[in-house]
Amino acid sequence: MPAPAIAFLVLAHADPEQVKRLVARLKPHDVFIHVDAKTTLDAAWAQVDAQLIPNRVPVYWAGFSQVHATLALLKAALATNTVYDRIVLLSGACYPSRPLPELEDLFRTNPGRNFIKYVHVRESAHLSTLIDHVYFRGGILPWRATTRSRALLLAERVLRKCLEKASSLVTRKPLAGWTPFHGSAYWAITPEAGQHILDTVAGSRGQALEKYYRRAFASDEQFFHTIIGNSSFAECSTGPQEFLGRGTYRMGNLHLVDPSLTKWFGPGDLQMVTQSPMYFVRKVRSSTSAGLLDALDQRAGEVTKAPQ
Repeated sequence: MPAPAIAFLVLAHADPEQVKRLVARLKPHDVFIHVDAKTTLDAAWAQVDAQLIPNRVPVYWAGFSQVHATLALLKAALATNTVYDRIVLLSGACYPSRPLPELEDLFRTNPGRNFIKYVHVRESAHLSTLIDHVYFRGGILPWRATTRSRALLLAERVLRKCLEKASSLVTRKPLAGWTPFHGSAYWAITPEAGQHILDTVAGSRGQALEKYYRRAFASDEQFFHTIIGNSSFAECSTGPQEFLGRGTYRMGNLHLVDPSLTKWFGPGDLQMVTQSPMYFVRKVRSSTSAGLLDALDQRAGEVTKAPQ
């Protein structure tokens, strides 16, 4: 039986050497990459053997720009003539922790399954504040200027804090007609679910949702989950989950993520990574994770060459 076709969507902003290595491990599947528009596409990026989509946006941490970049990738993948079995969202700092055929087997044995866990936002006072309060996580000043001037970067940071401090005194009304959900930013969905997301965004109901989440915190961990959770695709998804406490690492779909959310995995973490049932590890980088990635590549090669 042929391996299922997978479209990998990669959100990247730095470390082209790491992204190049990631793409090589994801082949022969198609890889679509969004490079933060604040990043200059130099010769190193030109060596990445994947489709770097031209529709780039400046991406800001915890801002709605993450959603815009993901939607651009989703559109690029669904605009091809390839019929994909799954669409998998990754970051440039992700890497396969298990041989790719095992991921293919997961999709083959779970036809139509959307791997997107989520919890009800209203089960958590903390999660509720992420949408009930107003946040300014996108660029406030012109982004081209902020990349050149530290003074403008500092001014933007101060302005953002002042705006959010003032806005914290006001609680927004819930968006009518939607049950809000929250989960990991990285998921694997069917192309049908992906097309439903694009169709929803194009409609008036989706535009109202987009307007609401523009001022949420970490909307990429909520926007797609809310669309899927309020649709018929919820029936064939891994959500909703029981809320067990704060920490998006709990909502990992295919990813091993350290509870700190900031740890960079290295050679000393090989046993932890290989014993995990997850299919990807996040976060890794070319400077300190090379030994770990070498070991994972070797293990993947040994499995691939093993007698069937």
